[in-house]
Amino acid sequence: MNARSGACLTALALAVAAGCGNRDAASPPGASGGSGSAAVTVDDQPLPAVGVDAVTRFGFVYGAGESAFAKATAAAKPKGKGASPDWAAVATACEATLAKDAHHGEAHYLLAVALIQLDRPGAAAHLETAIAQDALELAPRAANDDRLAAWRATPAGKATLARAQRLEAATLELARRGVVILGRRGPFRWPNKAGSQWSTTRAARSTPSTSTRAATCA
Repeated sequence: MNARSGACLTALALAVAAGCGNRDAASPPGASGGSGSAAVTVDDQPLPAVGVDAVTRFGFVYGAGESAFAKATAAAKPKGKGASPDWAAVATACEATLAKDAHHGEAHYLLAVALIQLDRPGAAAHLETAIAQDALELAPRAANDDRLAAWRATPAGKATLARAQRLEAATLELARRGVVILGRRGPFRWPNKAGSQWSTTRAARSTPSTSTRAATCA
């Protein structure tokens, strides 16, 4: 997550009317086979809905799963030159994170990476859940993540990335048709330091309207 500033977080939300966007289903698609050796059926499943049910879901970086996800990111770092991450520990920590916060998009993404590395099923569902939440950030990441390079060449990887492109296109369409509104995670405060501030993108779906947001610091 890139939206870290010492003082503030500003959300730029693009709200659109109900019924637009991709709402084929609220549940994620079928599971991936990790490296591609297990059976998968992802391309014939309905796409997950774009976004989440409340903008506050994007506070996951500071939420109940924060400590557990810190363990996941630590385990994902190689311990020495030539060493590999402890992907089993990553998967366990990501699962613990999601048990505390099922809307932790980065945990869904990293769990997908871990499952792919471990050649376990379930990667596609977690990857699509993450991308549906934040397609503008995570669809390009999945398309270029070196850890997913071999998987992207498999039938499961190709099908999942094609669906990710559809989720990204749906998010961009919502942004194109949206009405800009301003929302905040907390009371406004000026940044502690002058100059450029960190920013990121997020997508959100509310009921009965659909929203797409880009978060930045004022």
